[in-house]
Amino acid sequence: MESNRLADTGTATTGPADSSATGSAQASATGSAQAAAAGAAQSAATGAAQSAATGAAQSATTVSAPDDRVLVHIEHDHYRTDISVRGHELVSDEPFTLGGADLGPTPYELLAAALGSCTAMTLRMYADRKQLPLEAVTVWVKHEKRPSGSPGHRDVFHTQIELAGELGEHDRRRLLEIAERCPVHRTLKDGAELLTELTGNGN
Repeated sequence: MESNRLADTGTATTGPADSSATGSAQASATGSAQAAAAGAAQSAATGAAQSAATGAAQSATTVSAPDDRVLVHIEHDHYRTDISVRGHELVSDEPFTLGGADLGPTPYELLAAALGSCTAMTLRMYADRKQLPLEAVTVWVKHEKRPSGSPGHRDVFHTQIELAGELGEHDRRRLLEIAERCPVHRTLKDGAELLTELTGNGN
């Protein structure tokens, strides 16, 4: 009678073998959960350490970043001037006719070179962005110094540009317009505010 009641109500009995299997499953699940938790903790610790190391490296880089100024130095050599720009070393000088040793370009020639290189770079960037068949750019720049007080005494930079490549007339005209938008061109045309001050104690 008791057996029939259990069967009728759908109640199952548990034997020794079932209890052993249940215990093994529980132990396995517990072990897996513990292993997962340990792995997550290790990953979190590793990520935190990596973030801290990255932050320290970035801080060190910021502290040791090079000065963003151009360094120019001259002593008694007429008129050799050493220039340092982000680790790049240049020399400027005056020609023999002006008492120099002609060891490098003059300041105005460096200014003309800045205009020419900026023009060429700007054209290269634009042509690459628009996928124009521009093979090469050659720029000639000549500085014309006009005496103060003369009519229209502003100095003039004559720029000539040679474009190499299978370019249509429309593209050539567009590139000429872009050339006049280079940053150095705009600075020279619009003018700039110049701030000069003494620094150091003179020793």
